[in-house]
Amino acid sequence: MSTPLLSAENLVCHRGGRALFAPQDIKLEPGALIILRGPNGSGKTTLLRALAGLLPAEGKITRAAQPCYVGHRGALHDELNLHDHLSFWKSLCRQPRKVAFQNVLRAMALGNMQRRRAGTLSAGQRQRLSLCRLLLEDSLLWLLDEPSAALDVQGMAYLSALISAQRKRGGGAVIASHGGSFENASTLNLGAAR
Repeated sequence: MSTPLLSAENLVCHRGGRALFAPQDIKLEPGALIILRGPNGSGKTTLLRALAGLLPAEGKITRAAQPCYVGHRGALHDELNLHDHLSFWKSLCRQPRKVAFQNVLRAMALGNMQRRRAGTLSAGQRQRLSLCRLLLEDSLLWLLDEPSAALDVQGMAYLSALISAQRKRGGGAVIASHGGSFENASTLNLGAAR
């Protein structure tokens, strides 16, 4: 029996003194994918941030791997070019991969845009740039908040390929998503706490 990449027991997050959702038990095994679903305001983003260790939560969280968290806002600075974003993100990696920035950008169909400012990119290109972080860090645990937002069919194919490769190497992911379909995924539906 393998060690879960991530487990949470009786996990509850609060906002304004109230629980956002009922206590959750989560177990992410190597090669697995969990999709968080729920209406706006149900706590999907908060839950992901708690799993990443960025927000406090009640309950117990155990991580067998250092998480790579990619939020839904992308953390992009309009004046920085794509190369500068990758350089900054790689400097923050606890386990950086040895990979050329050009190859990372090429993998997300941004290869000829290294010197373009992020502010000139379309919403889908900005999202693909944010997802480049997954190729910079050698993490088995991905926590992704709305990674398919603004992606076209080609962008979704890139995202699906990234997730598939992650799972094949024994990694896993927890993804907050309003839509999109992901193969062989478990679903955790969050509703408002009672």
